[in-house]
Amino acid sequence: MFIVVLVVVAAILIAILWVAAVLVYVTLSTISKTLFPAIPRQSTKGRIGLTLSTIAVIVLALGGAWSFHVYQFHLGLVPDGIRVSGISYVKEENFGFGPGGNETGLLVFNLENQTVQEIQQQGMGYFAGLRNGYTADAWHQTPLRINNQWASGADSAKPPKIRDYLDKYGFILEFDPRILNEIDSALSSPGSYYVYGRGGLLIIVAPKFKKVYAPYAG
Repeated sequence: MFIVVLVVVAAILIAILWVAAVLVYVTLSTISKTLFPAIPRQSTKGRIGLTLSTIAVIVLALGGAWSFHVYQFHLGLVPDGIRVSGISYVKEENFGFGPGGNETGLLVFNLENQTVQEIQQQGMGYFAGLRNGYTADAWHQTPLRINNQWASGADSAKPPKIRDYLDKYGFILEFDPRILNEIDSALSSPGSYYVYGRGGLLIIVAPKFKKVYAPYAG
């Protein structure tokens, strides 16, 4: 009895796949005739090939445009005036949408050498001269002092751990441990600078690593 049922199910699945294949073929034939009417009727395969190629090009173009949009959005997280040469690390995750939803992520940007030199020479004066929506007193020098924007269990008497910031809402996401160690080092020793942004964003500028770190949890 089981074998009979299995055979019947297999036959139904084959029939469904055959009907789907016919529908795809008919649909592509119709589209190809509309897009390429000049090709003779007997060249149906040629029209379908051109149609698939056109669809592939459109999909690739849309994918490229979307990737560029995301790249530009990520670059926009770096405050104006802090020149970076690119993005070296991105990891993000959405935990739900709408009210109650949370986002956690970490991005790393490469500082331009000239910017590194200017920051090392000017210190806090470099950030005071920026005109990017952050006031001069919003910027702080490291070592960082933990405040209420960190996890409630974070010990302010100990060196800050960036995991206490990223995990403050209980949504755990794994990141490159080497990068986490760099951030912990930058936050717990002098020579780096940080500012809190909107949406749970924390910008950390670390000249000694030639990096801008942008962890967020919101």
